[in-house]
Amino acid sequence: MEYNRQYDKSHKIQRLYVHWDVSTQCNFNCSYCYSLADYYSEWNRIDSWARQKLVIRNISKSHLPVFLGLLGGEPTIHPNYEELVRLCHEAISTQKDGRLYITTNGSRPTNWFERHRFYENTYFLWSAHFEYEKYYGLNFELMINNIKIMKEKGFRNKVNVMLIPDKQQWPKIHKLVDELEKLGVEIHPHFLYEKGNVHRLHEYSDEFYDEFARFQNYPGQFIFEGPTDNHAYNDYDIFHNKHTCFTGWDCWNNNYEINYKGKVTRFCFKENSDLITNFNFFKNIKEVLPLQCPHETCNCDGLLKIYKEKIV
Repeated sequence: MEYNRQYDKSHKIQRLYVHWDVSTQCNFNCSYCYSLADYYSEWNRIDSWARQKLVIRNISKSHLPVFLGLLGGEPTIHPNYEELVRLCHEAISTQKDGRLYITTNGSRPTNWFERHRFYENTYFLWSAHFEYEKYYGLNFELMINNIKIMKEKGFRNKVNVMLIPDKQQWPKIHKLVDELEKLGVEIHPHFLYEKGNVHRLHEYSDEFYDEFARFQNYPGQFIFEGPTDNHAYNDYDIFHNKHTCFTGWDCWNNNYEINYKGKVTRFCFKENSDLITNFNFFKNIKEVLPLQCPHETCNCDGLLKIYKEKIV
Protein backbone atom coordinates (compact mmCIF):
# COMPACT_ATOMS: atom_id res chain seq x y z
CA MET A 1 0.00 0.00 0.00
CA GLU A 2 1.20 3.51 -0.81
CA TYR A 3 0.41 6.03 1.90
CA ASN A 4 0.98 9.75 2.38
CA ARG A 5 -0.02 10.40 6.01
CA GLN A 6 0.82 8.59 9.24
CA TYR A 7 -0.18 9.26 12.87
CA ASP A 8 -1.70 7.83 16.03
CA LYS A 9 -5.44 8.38 16.25
CA SER A 10 -5.24 9.71 19.84
CA HIS A 11 -2.23 11.97 19.25
CA LYS A 12 -2.75 15.75 19.27
CA ILE A 13 -0.56 17.86 16.97
CA GLN A 14 -0.73 21.03 19.06
CA ARG A 15 0.23 19.42 22.35
CA LEU A 16 3.76 18.95 23.69
CA TYR A 17 4.81 15.43 24.68
CA VAL A 18 7.51 15.92 27.30
CA HIS A 19 9.45 13.01 28.78
CA TRP A 20 11.50 13.82 31.87
CA ASP A 21 14.16 11.58 33.40
CA VAL A 22 13.63 12.75 36.98
CA SER A 23 16.72 10.80 38.05
CA THR A 24 18.99 8.02 36.85
CA GLN A 25 18.41 6.04 40.04
CA CYS A 26 16.85 2.59 39.69
CA ASN A 27 16.54 -0.63 41.67
CA PHE A 28 16.84 -2.65 38.43
CA ASN A 29 19.80 -2.93 36.06
CA CYS A 30 18.23 -4.28 32.86
CA SER A 31 20.60 -5.46 30.15
CA TYR A 32 18.62 -3.67 27.40
CA CYS A 33 17.98 -0.37 29.21
CA TYR A 34 18.47 2.50 26.74
CA SER A 35 18.57 5.01 29.60
CA LEU A 36 21.44 3.16 31.27
CA ALA A 37 23.25 3.04 27.92
CA ASP A 38 22.72 6.78 27.38
CA TYR A 39 23.80 7.96 30.81
CA TYR A 40 26.48 5.33 31.46
CA SER A 41 28.89 7.03 33.92
CA GLU A 42 26.09 9.32 35.12
CA TRP A 43 23.91 6.45 36.29
CA ASN A 44 22.51 6.61 39.83
CA ARG A 45 22.37 10.43 39.87
CA ILE A 46 19.73 13.00 40.79
CA ASP A 47 19.70 16.78 40.54
CA SER A 48 18.90 19.08 43.46
CA TRP A 49 15.24 19.41 44.35
CA ALA A 50 15.46 23.20 43.99
CA ARG A 51 16.62 22.87 40.36
CA GLN A 52 13.96 20.27 39.62
CA LYS A 53 11.26 22.64 40.83
CA LEU A 54 12.56 25.18 38.31
CA VAL A 55 12.06 22.57 35.57
CA ILE A 56 8.45 22.07 36.70
CA ARG A 57 7.88 25.82 36.75
CA ASN A 58 9.18 26.05 33.18
CA ILE A 59 6.73 23.34 32.09
CA SER A 60 3.84 25.09 33.87
CA LYS A 61 4.38 28.19 31.70
CA SER A 62 3.78 26.27 28.46
CA HIS A 63 1.58 28.06 25.92
CA LEU A 64 0.47 24.65 24.60
CA PRO A 65 -0.98 21.76 26.65
CA VAL A 66 1.61 19.31 27.92
CA PHE A 67 1.48 15.52 28.16
CA LEU A 68 4.24 15.07 30.73
CA GLY A 69 5.90 11.75 31.49
CA LEU A 70 8.01 11.02 34.56
CA LEU A 71 10.74 8.54 33.70
CA GLY A 72 14.18 7.57 34.97
CA GLY A 73 15.58 5.52 36.42
CA GLU A 74 12.61 4.53 38.52
CA PRO A 75 10.50 7.63 39.33
CA THR A 76 8.71 6.08 42.30
CA ILE A 77 11.94 5.98 44.36
CA HIS A 78 12.44 9.75 43.96
CA PRO A 79 13.11 11.17 47.47
CA ASN A 80 10.47 13.88 46.95
CA TYR A 81 8.05 11.69 45.00
CA GLU A 82 4.77 12.90 46.51
CA GLU A 83 5.58 16.58 46.04
CA LEU A 84 7.04 15.86 42.59
CA VAL A 85 3.77 14.33 41.39
CA ARG A 86 1.64 17.03 43.01
CA LEU A 87 3.63 19.87 41.42
CA CYS A 88 3.77 18.17 38.02
CA HIS A 89 0.02 17.60 38.10
CA GLU A 90 -0.53 21.27 38.91
CA ALA A 91 1.77 22.21 36.02
CA ILE A 92 -0.08 20.17 33.40
CA SER A 93 -3.49 21.20 34.74
CA THR A 94 -3.05 24.79 33.54
CA GLN A 95 -4.38 23.55 30.16
CA LYS A 96 -7.50 21.46 29.48
CA ASP A 97 -5.63 18.84 27.44
CA GLY A 98 -2.74 18.50 29.90
CA ARG A 99 -1.94 14.96 31.01
CA LEU A 100 0.58 13.25 33.30
CA TYR A 101 2.00 9.75 33.15
CA ILE A 102 4.26 8.00 35.62
CA THR A 103 6.45 5.07 34.61
CA THR A 104 7.24 2.32 37.07
CA ASN A 105 8.65 -1.19 37.07
CA GLY A 106 5.90 -2.06 39.55
CA SER A 107 8.23 -3.48 42.19
CA ARG A 108 7.20 -1.21 45.07
CA PRO A 109 5.26 -3.00 47.84
CA THR A 110 1.50 -3.11 47.57
CA ASN A 111 0.95 -0.83 50.58
CA TRP A 112 2.94 1.90 48.80
CA PHE A 113 0.40 1.91 45.96
CA GLU A 114 -2.49 1.69 48.42
CA ARG A 115 -1.33 4.97 49.99
CA HIS A 116 -0.94 6.73 46.63
CA ARG A 117 -3.13 9.80 46.19
CA PHE A 118 -5.44 9.84 43.16
CA TYR A 119 -4.99 12.49 40.46
CA GLU A 120 -7.27 13.22 37.51
CA ASN A 121 -5.81 12.91 34.00
CA THR A 122 -2.93 10.79 35.29
CA TYR A 123 -1.74 7.48 33.87
CA PHE A 124 0.49 4.73 35.18
CA LEU A 125 2.78 3.19 32.60
CA TRP A 126 4.03 -0.12 33.97
CA SER A 127 7.13 -1.81 32.55
CA ALA A 128 7.44 -5.56 33.01
CA HIS A 129 11.09 -6.64 33.12
CA PHE A 130 11.45 -10.41 32.99
CA GLU A 131 15.10 -10.42 34.02
CA TYR A 132 13.80 -9.37 37.45
CA GLU A 133 10.97 -11.85 37.78
CA LYS A 134 12.05 -12.58 41.37
CA TYR A 135 10.68 -9.17 42.41
CA TYR A 136 7.22 -9.91 41.03
CA GLY A 137 6.53 -13.47 42.23
CA LEU A 138 6.13 -16.70 40.26
CA ASN A 139 2.87 -15.51 38.70
CA PHE A 140 3.75 -11.80 38.69
CA GLU A 141 1.29 -11.36 41.53
CA LEU A 142 3.00 -8.24 42.92
CA MET A 143 2.65 -6.33 39.65
CA ILE A 144 -0.88 -7.66 39.01
CA ASN A 145 -2.05 -6.67 42.50
CA ASN A 146 -0.48 -3.22 42.23
CA ILE A 147 -2.15 -2.61 38.87
CA LYS A 148 -5.49 -3.69 40.33
CA ILE A 149 -5.09 -1.18 43.16
CA MET A 150 -4.35 1.73 40.83
CA LYS A 151 -7.14 0.68 38.47
CA GLU A 152 -9.62 0.69 41.36
CA LYS A 153 -8.43 4.15 42.39
CA GLY A 154 -9.38 5.42 38.92
CA PHE A 155 -6.00 5.72 37.23
CA ARG A 156 -5.68 4.66 33.62
CA ASN A 157 -3.07 1.91 33.30
CA LYS A 158 -0.95 0.59 30.46
CA VAL A 159 1.68 -2.16 30.64
CA ASN A 160 4.83 -2.17 28.55
CA VAL A 161 5.68 -5.84 28.08
CA MET A 162 9.38 -5.88 27.25
CA LEU A 163 9.93 -8.27 24.34
CA ILE A 164 13.26 -9.82 25.26
CA PRO A 165 14.89 -11.79 22.40
CA ASP A 166 16.18 -14.43 24.84
CA LYS A 167 14.03 -17.54 24.24
CA GLN A 168 14.31 -18.58 27.88
CA GLN A 169 12.21 -15.54 28.79
CA TRP A 170 9.42 -16.21 26.29
CA PRO A 171 7.27 -18.48 28.52
CA LYS A 172 7.37 -15.78 31.21
CA ILE A 173 6.18 -13.18 28.70
CA HIS A 174 3.22 -15.37 27.72
CA LYS A 175 2.41 -16.06 31.37
CA LEU A 176 2.23 -12.37 32.25
CA VAL A 177 0.28 -11.44 29.11
CA ASP A 178 -2.26 -14.16 29.93
CA GLU A 179 -2.80 -12.57 33.37
CA LEU A 180 -2.97 -9.03 31.99
CA GLU A 181 -5.54 -10.02 29.36
CA LYS A 182 -7.73 -11.46 32.14
CA LEU A 183 -7.36 -8.18 34.02
CA GLY A 184 -8.53 -6.18 31.01
CA VAL A 185 -5.69 -3.68 31.18
CA GLU A 186 -4.12 -2.07 28.09
CA ILE A 187 -1.08 -4.08 26.95
CA HIS A 188 1.72 -2.63 24.87
CA PRO A 189 4.19 -5.15 23.38
CA HIS A 190 7.39 -3.11 23.66
CA PHE A 191 9.99 -3.89 21.01
CA LEU A 192 13.57 -3.22 22.10
CA TYR A 193 16.17 -0.93 20.59
CA GLU A 194 19.60 -2.12 19.51
CA LYS A 195 22.17 -1.12 22.15
CA GLY A 196 20.13 1.83 23.35
CA ASN A 197 19.79 3.44 19.90
CA VAL A 198 16.13 4.39 19.40
CA HIS A 199 16.67 4.70 15.64
CA ARG A 200 17.74 1.07 15.39
CA LEU A 201 15.40 -1.76 16.35
CA HIS A 202 16.74 -5.09 17.54
CA GLU A 203 16.75 -7.59 14.67
CA TYR A 204 14.09 -10.03 15.83
CA SER A 205 14.06 -13.47 14.23
CA ASP A 206 11.21 -15.04 12.26
CA GLU A 207 10.94 -17.52 15.11
CA PHE A 208 10.27 -14.63 17.49
CA TYR A 209 7.48 -13.23 15.30
CA ASP A 210 5.93 -16.69 14.99
CA GLU A 211 6.14 -17.17 18.76
CA PHE A 212 4.37 -13.89 19.49
CA ALA A 213 1.84 -13.87 16.67
CA ARG A 214 -0.80 -13.29 19.38
CA PHE A 215 0.14 -9.60 19.25
CA GLN A 216 -0.85 -9.46 15.59
CA ASN A 217 -4.48 -9.53 16.72
CA TYR A 218 -4.18 -6.52 19.02
CA PRO A 219 -6.04 -3.33 17.99
CA GLY A 220 -4.22 -1.04 15.58
CA GLN A 221 -3.67 2.54 16.68
CA PHE A 222 -1.17 3.73 14.06
CA ILE A 223 -3.08 5.16 11.10
CA PHE A 224 -1.61 5.00 7.59
CA GLU A 225 -3.61 7.05 5.08
CA GLY A 226 -3.35 6.54 1.34
CA PRO A 227 -5.05 8.18 -1.63
CA THR A 228 -7.83 5.59 -1.65
CA ASP A 229 -7.57 3.60 1.56
CA ASN A 230 -6.57 3.77 5.24
CA HIS A 231 -5.05 1.11 7.48
CA ALA A 232 -4.67 0.87 11.25
CA TYR A 233 -1.55 -1.05 12.27
CA ASN A 234 -0.35 -2.15 15.70
CA ASP A 235 3.25 -2.41 16.93
CA TYR A 236 3.58 -6.00 15.73
CA ASP A 237 2.46 -5.05 12.20
CA ILE A 238 4.70 -1.99 12.06
CA PHE A 239 7.94 -3.66 13.13
CA HIS A 240 7.39 -7.06 11.55
CA ASN A 241 6.63 -5.50 8.17
CA LYS A 242 9.03 -2.57 8.64
CA HIS A 243 6.55 0.26 8.10
CA THR A 244 9.09 2.60 9.63
CA CYS A 245 10.62 4.76 6.88
CA PHE A 246 9.56 8.42 6.69
CA THR A 247 12.79 10.01 5.50
CA GLY A 248 12.12 13.44 4.00
CA TRP A 249 8.50 13.54 5.18
CA ASP A 250 7.11 16.56 7.02
CA CYS A 251 6.94 15.63 10.70
CA TRP A 252 5.06 17.72 13.27
CA ASN A 253 7.54 16.63 15.94
CA ASN A 254 6.25 17.73 19.34
CA ASN A 255 8.35 15.30 21.37
CA TYR A 256 10.75 16.74 23.96
CA GLU A 257 13.10 14.93 26.33
CA ILE A 258 14.47 16.41 29.55
CA ASN A 259 17.50 14.78 31.13
CA TYR A 260 18.05 14.55 34.87
CA LYS A 261 20.08 17.82 34.83
CA GLY A 262 17.29 19.88 33.24
CA LYS A 263 18.67 19.90 29.69
CA VAL A 264 15.91 19.63 27.08
CA THR A 265 16.12 18.23 23.54
CA ARG A 266 13.57 18.10 20.74
CA PHE A 267 13.99 14.48 19.87
CA CYS A 268 15.30 13.57 16.39
CA PHE A 269 16.46 17.12 15.65
CA LYS A 270 18.94 17.69 18.49
CA GLU A 271 17.62 21.15 19.32
CA ASN A 272 18.98 21.69 22.82
CA SER A 273 18.40 24.13 25.65
CA ASP A 274 18.67 24.38 29.44
CA LEU A 275 15.42 24.72 31.35
CA ILE A 276 17.22 26.14 34.39
CA THR A 277 18.55 29.18 32.51
CA ASN A 278 16.03 29.44 29.65
CA PHE A 279 13.09 30.26 31.91
CA ASN A 280 10.50 30.60 29.14
CA PHE A 281 11.50 27.69 26.91
CA PHE A 282 8.07 26.05 26.82
CA LYS A 283 6.20 29.37 27.01
CA ASN A 284 7.89 30.47 23.80
CA ILE A 285 6.62 27.50 21.77
CA LYS A 286 3.48 29.03 20.26
CA GLU A 287 2.79 26.39 17.61
CA VAL A 288 4.12 23.02 16.46
CA LEU A 289 5.34 23.35 12.87
CA PRO A 290 6.62 20.60 10.56
CA LEU A 291 10.25 19.67 10.01
CA GLN A 292 11.59 17.18 7.49
CA CYS A 293 12.50 13.79 8.96
CA PRO A 294 16.30 13.27 8.69
CA HIS A 295 16.39 9.62 9.76
CA GLU A 296 16.31 6.35 7.83
CA THR A 297 13.92 4.63 10.21
CA CYS A 298 11.49 5.52 12.99
CA ASN A 299 11.61 2.69 15.53
CA CYS A 300 10.16 4.37 18.62
CA ASP A 301 6.45 3.84 19.23
CA GLY A 302 6.24 7.34 20.73
CA LEU A 303 7.65 8.94 17.58
CA LEU A 304 5.41 6.81 15.36
CA LYS A 305 2.45 8.53 17.02
CA ILE A 306 3.47 11.92 15.63
CA TYR A 307 1.56 13.30 12.64
CA LYS A 308 3.55 13.06 9.38
CA GLU A 309 2.86 13.93 5.74
CA LYS A 310 4.71 12.80 2.66
CA ILE A 311 6.07 15.72 0.64
CA VAL A 312 4.89 15.45 -2.95
